[in-house]
Amino acid sequence: MSLGMTLKRAWPVLLLAVALNGCARPANYAALSPRPAELEVSDSPPASGAARHPTVVSEARTAQIATLIARAKQGDAQFAQVLATQRKPIEAARSARAMSEEWIAAQRAWSIIESARGPSVEARSGLDALAIESRSDGDGVVEISRAHDVVEKIVAQQDAVLRALTTPLSQPDTTRH
Repeated sequence: MSLGMTLKRAWPVLLLAVALNGCARPANYAALSPRPAELEVSDSPPASGAARHPTVVSEARTAQIATLIARAKQGDAQFAQVLATQRKPIEAARSARAMSEEWIAAQRAWSIIESARGPSVEARSGLDALAIESRSDGDGVVEISRAHDVVEKIVAQQDAVLRALTTPLSQPDTTRH
């Protein structure tokens, strides 16, 4: 059977399918607007102007926040101490070529400095987790946000120091195999 003959036979069936499709009932699609539960956790202020979160913070949440801030500050002190001892190899490698002994010593020193700031970065992650949790229970939303700002500033300062230290270091040539 040829293709032309097949199309001649299929034409009436296709025409009938298209015609019947026009008679089909409209589908009941889900609305794209937010559900009431989604509106409760949005970042927008409540429509009534009333406080959405309790003003009293639980003792447990206050303790969690204080612990995370203390951890960030401890990490910052550790970062400063290690930076003082490990800065010299990095500065000595500024004019060294990639993969030289000086460059490798600088990479090692940078790694030690980077790991010393671990408690600060972990505290930021802990505050992120608390912020998510507080969106559902409303406990300490404002306090967590303030604490996050403090810890974020600490981590941002550490990032800036690390960038300034490592920017002048030469990079290895990865194009050769």
